[in-house]
Amino acid sequence: MLGKVLGVGLALFVLSGCALTTYEAEIALDPSALGKSPLSTIEPLKVKIMVTDHRPAEERDKIGQKKNGVGMELAPVVCKGEATQILADALGAEFSQNGHQVVEANSAAAQLLVQVDLNRFYSDMKMGMWDIKLTGIISTQVKLLRANDNFELISEPINSTAMRSEPAGSGGGMERALNDALLEFVRNFSRDPAIVGAMRGIK
Repeated sequence: MLGKVLGVGLALFVLSGCALTTYEAEIALDPSALGKSPLSTIEPLKVKIMVTDHRPAEERDKIGQKKNGVGMELAPVVCKGEATQILADALGAEFSQNGHQVVEANSAAAQLLVQVDLNRFYSDMKMGMWDIKLTGIISTQVKLLRANDNFELISEPINSTAMRSEPAGSGGGMERALNDALLEFVRNFSRDPAIVGAMRGIK
């Protein structure tokens, strides 16, 4: 009985106030969270980063959906910036932090081309007995190419999932979960042995 009462209370909390209004999420990598990674062991490169949106149509205009206690969708959570640019900026920050130079898309000086197919960039919410379960999800396919001849060095899936529990559901909680996933994604990319290995020897 107590569990039912708490569950109803959580449902009512989610329904109250801003639960019915669109939330604009600020998704961006926190530079202070970055340190040196295995990318720093590679000779400095000029890197071009291109991210293409391959998300499902229903996820392209939002990064999550606020829900009530029975899973009914209430209001969307949208992103203040473009997901593709957010991901490109995050990877660019990681390369720069580790001694590499990110160049413009039209630059002829690039040595390495990083092509990212973005398949998911989403934050999910589920009601638990005592709290709200929030999951940030980023799913991609990453290709590394030698920029001078477009020779494909490697193609790897790089994904991340970040889970949080919070006392109440909100757009802010979904924002935090996806920001956690963004940091995890960058770490997974820069610490993937096959990705790092493919970059070695590029001139």
